[in-house]
Amino acid sequence: MKVVIYGLARSGTTALFYMVKGALPADAVCLFEPRAFDPRAFRPRPLARLLRRRREPDVLAKVLPFRPAEPADAASFSGFDKQILLVRDPRDRLVSRLLYGAYHSTFYDRDESLAAFLSLLRRKEADPRSVSVRELLQTFAELNGDEFSFDGWAADYARHSVRAPLDFHDCHAGLFVCKYEEMVEERLGAVEEYLGLKLRPGPAVPAEHRRVARTRARGNWRDWLTPEDVESLRPLHRPYLERYYAGADWELSARPTVPAEFGSGYVLRIVNERRAAEGLRPFAG
Repeated sequence: MKVVIYGLARSGTTALFYMVKGALPADAVCLFEPRAFDPRAFRPRPLARLLRRRREPDVLAKVLPFRPAEPADAASFSGFDKQILLVRDPRDRLVSRLLYGAYHSTFYDRDESLAAFLSLLRRKEADPRSVSVRELLQTFAELNGDEFSFDGWAADYARHSVRAPLDFHDCHAGLFVCKYEEMVEERLGAVEEYLGLKLRPGPAVPAEHRRVARTRARGNWRDWLTPEDVESLRPLHRPYLERYYAGADWELSARPTVPAEFGSGYVLRIVNERRAAEGLRPFAG
């Protein structure tokens, strides 16, 4: 069996990848974010085929076909017999993507800029309505050395995070759609039936990929977004929500809470992980 998991970054593809990996035979070929698939590179040698009684090894791939700079060659996976599209509420994904961005930022090793971003996050944690996600996006961009206008950001976001995945699905109508929310709530029956596998929730994710996990929850956008954010983000997300989350509302939490564990504490943890990997001193915060 050959299984491919497609999805946007920060949509839970890593967790699902390791769930499926844990259910496959030990000799399965597992490809984490390959740019393409070349079946010739994984053709077993005659002796290996003999030992497997001529059984071809299972193949599992986690593919991100929507990266603007380096999209994967999705066509090379067209022969896979099980193809899953993982989707996530785009409002939760937006918050997750913003925070995880600190790991790949240009300011992860610049103490003054990192302190400024953490300070803004802590203001939001103290009073969630005092800092909008729009302000966080702008501050992140400016600290990262990028020019920022909301209209420019919105056009780019709509193209890469809304229109691209919808167009991809339109061109691959046979994909099995799995929702992030079903996965974190351990409602796995449908995807298990599709794959013919029993999946174990809470897979053992290797240390090098654990930083991608933040809350493993749903609906946190209701605490992060402000009324200003709702007004500007609603039209951007409408096409995606109408496709996968019909009837989704935009009601915010009456008493929003943003725990530091999932905000400034998370950013500090992943940034210090990168600094440690590069032999830099940790940022004390």
